[in-house]
This record gives sequence, structure tokens and C-alpha cells, in this order.
Amino acid sequence: MKSQKIGLLGHFGNMNMGDDAILQAIVENIRRYCPEAAIYGFSSVPVDTQKRHDILVLPLHRTSTRRATRKSSEARESSGKGPFKVAVSGVKSLLRKNPITNFVIRALSKSNIALSSLAEESKFIFDCYKACKTLDVLMISGGGQLDDSWGGPWDTPYTLFKYAVLAKIAKTRLFFISQGAGPINLRLSKFFIKWALTLADFRSYRDRDSKNLIESIGVKKESHVFPDLAFSLNLKKNHSREHSSPIVGISPMVYCDPRFWPEKNQVVNSAYKQKVSELVLWFLKNGYTVSLFASQLKMDPVGIDDVKKELKKDEWYYKFCDQIIEPEVQTVSDLIAAISQTQFIITSRLHGAILAYLSNKPVLALSYHEKIEAMMSEMGQSDLCFNIEDFKVEEVKAKISWLESNSMAVQDQIRKQVVAHQIALQAQYRLILTGS
Repeated sequence: MKSQKIGLLGHFGNMNMGDDAILQAIVENIRRYCPEAAIYGFSSVPVDTQKRHDILVLPLHRTSTRRATRKSSEARESSGKGPFKVAVSGVKSLLRKNPITNFVIRALSKSNIALSSLAEESKFIFDCYKACKTLDVLMISGGGQLDDSWGGPWDTPYTLFKYAVLAKIAKTRLFFISQGAGPINLRLSKFFIKWALTLADFRSYRDRDSKNLIESIGVKKESHVFPDLAFSLNLKKNHSREHSSPIVGISPMVYCDPRFWPEKNQVVNSAYKQKVSELVLWFLKNGYTVSLFASQLKMDPVGIDDVKKELKKDEWYYKFCDQIIEPEVQTVSDLIAAISQTQFIITSRLHGAILAYLSNKPVLALSYHEKIEAMMSEMGQSDLCFNIEDFKVEEVKAKISWLESNSMAVQDQIRKQVVAHQIALQAQYRLILTGS
């Protein structure tokens, strides 16, 4: 592709270093195969994505001013102390006390909001169409975007459908690349995702389970299976600093935490935190330094704080707390540097595991999703994968002891599988970027 304009759309701008690793990987490879191409991103937070990746970035969603307008209006009303505004406020209060007038007021308010939202979305759709019209190809690039668990059908499924339709109207080629799928539970989500993929000119999924799920909702067009795009990231060599004790990396998450997770279950969340803190304490007592690190920068720091609160309930913690380190992670490079200092890591994050494998570090995965089990199986590491809810601390300890004795063989297997994944991804880049 010569002097093409390529758009990249994904879960960008959400402070998730896994999604940032995907974007970094595909940008690197586009520049490798098509050095003259102009690259545009579509992001939830364009300023952040543009700063991180040095590409031009457009907003993925419309920016609603309704909330800001409402706050401004409330501020103006509250700031007025005059008798006229007091009287108006009093009349409003009286009207709202009457069930009929209160219903009418609320209905009119909701209608006004709906009309305002429709007008905003219509304008934004037209702006998106104009952006798509300038592109030669729009790539829906990696990650678990074929999903409705976070936000329902009107979040990612609708967004993908909208951009797919606009790309087709604009006569812009549409590629879905190394997509992860599931869960897709709602009928409207299935409709949006099915037709978004049906309209595409190229479809690939990051594992066989994702491909099977998409075919089960009615997408029968030709598709491929290629590894997660993060495996194509070009890692710069990180030099491990000498440390007085071996380091294990642990990346807690907010699984089932009612404050964050779509499936809210405080009992499950508390059990998870208690078991992770038990593992941390066991490592400390056995002479390890424990590196607690985040890869999703909005949620994972809360998970780390929660584990530390659990640790502080045990008096042994205060004897070993100086063996806990918390590397600062703000970028993909920071995350890779933190992982590179460890002997192995324990994580529930798919891309935390992938970046560890790229650094040739063994992974013990506490899996909350089929995508992690599928990736661990592809890497030949299923024996080191545990269910996040059912894992027993003693079984994990036993597997760690086994890993300490077999680390060289495990790393050799990891190295071979990473090379195989990278070769497959280079074949996909050649296919979509050069047609060969």
C-alpha cells in the first residue's frame, strides 16, 4: 500500500496498557510495511492516545455537552439569591408536588434530552462519515471488542456497527483484525456485531473459540485465525537490575468488585483478594521480593490497594513489608520494564501474560475468561492456568515449586511459541498491508 490513509479503531484511551500494546504493535508494523502511510486513530480519549503513539487521533464517541450544560445551569440557579429566582424555585417545587404536573415536567425534560442526544449523535455520525471517506482502509484492530459485557449493546457493539456501515457507505475497506469475541448475550448485540462483521472485507480472530462464537451468531463469511496483535510488538531489550532476592510479579485485579466489574459479587471478590494476599505473604516468607504492578491503570491500582489492606491484617506483613515493591507504570514500556525484572508473574490480565511471554517470563494465570485459557493452551502452558474463582492456594504453591525446578524448559517452550506467533502475525500483516 503506497501513501495510504489507514484508520485504527479499538479500545484506545482507556488507560489499559494491553490495548495500548496492541496499538503500538500495529502502528510499528504499518510503518514497517507501509512507511509512507498516514495513520489515524479513533480513541475514547484522543489527546492521550495521540500523545502516547504519535499519530493523528479522532474521537471514537460523540462528546456530550448535556452533563456540563446541566451542571452549569444548576450552578447559575444556585448562585442566584434574588427574590425572583426564589419565587421561580418555589413555583417549580409546588408543580412537582402534583403527580400530574410532575409527570408532564419529567416527560418534557426527557423528550428534550432525547432530542438533544439524537441531534448530537446525528451530527457526530456525519463527522465520522467524513472521516471514513478520507480513509483507504479502516482497521478494527485487535482486543476483545466483540463483547457486550461492558456497557451492553449500545456501547461497543453499536459503535462497531456504526463505523462498519459508515465505512461501507464511504466505500472504505473494512478489516477486523485478530479480534477476541465473547460474551455476546443480548439479541441486539448479536445483531450489531453480526452485521458489522458481515460488512467487513477481511475478518480474523485471535483464537478458535472466538471464530466459533461469531459463526454461531450467523457470520458465515470467510475468516481467519491469527494470534493476538500484542505478540507482534517489537520489544526493546530491558536489562534486569541486580536484586538481592528473586522477584515475583503479581498483578491483582478488581474481579467481581461491585465498584467496577459488570458482574458484581462482593463475596467472590473478597475471596479472591484473600487468596492473593495469602500468596503474597507466602512469597515474602520464602525470601522473595514481590512486585505489585498494574496494567489497567484505572482499576488495577485499586486491586493492589485492596490486597495490601488484606496483608495488613496479618502481623507477619510488618516484618516483610520492605520486600514489597510497586513499580510505577504509566506506559507500555514501563509495564515491560516491570515484568522484565521478575522471574515469573502471576496475573489475570491477558496482555500482562502476553507481554511476559514476549520477555520470556513464565506466567501463572488466574483466568476469569476463556480468552486466557485459549492463549495459555496455544502457548503450551495450560498446566499453569487456574480458574480465578476456584483456585486453591496450596495447588498454586505446588505449581510454583515445580516451576522453579523446570523454569529453563518452560522458557524454552515459551520462546518457540512466541516465534511461531510472530511468524503468523507477519503473514497477516503482509496479507492486509501488501496483499501478498
